Amino acid sequence: MDALAPDTPALPLDAQGILELAARSMFHLFSSVSQGMFLVDLRGRIVWVNEGYQRFLPALGLQRVDQFLGHLVEDVIPNTQMRRVLETGEAVLIDLLTNRAGTFVVSRIPLRGEDERVIGAIGIVLFDHPETTLQPLISKFALLQRDLDDARRELAAQRGRQLRADSGDGTRRA
Repeated sequence: MDALAPDTPALPLDAQGILELAARSMFHLFSSVSQGMFLVDLRGRIVWVNEGYQRFLPALGLQRVDQFLGHLVEDVIPNTQMRRVLETGEAVLIDLLTNRAGTFVVSRIPLRGEDERVIGAIGIVLFDHPETTLQPLISKFALLQRDLDDARRELAAQRGRQLRADSGDGTRRA
């Protein structure tokens, strides 16, 4: 029989408790490993921003957090797609956002109420300056793209040779 140490906290056994634990754990994880986070309500107004995100405010032309909070997200974050997340309820797990503050790898996740309707969204800056922080991954993708382009060119060349080898009456020339 398995045994737990006496000081091991018990996991919830009900579905709601498990969901709440998972949500809380994910929020803390993203809050600690991301470059910054903010929340918008259903109207698209920014209602919360963490300390990490506040460092981007000067690059957005904002000197104080109160110039950010309460404003429509598209008014203070150029090129954001948060409105689309609010309207469709669809998450965007990985995307690039470029504006005057820089280029960022971001996630946009809808927040749902008890009835599963969208009530807001969370924006997460996963990486800033992806051109340096993600350089190994970008290099791998570039190499794969070059290989794919080479394969396409070779296939097109083979098809061209095959078409030239075919005669007009459907028979192949030797």
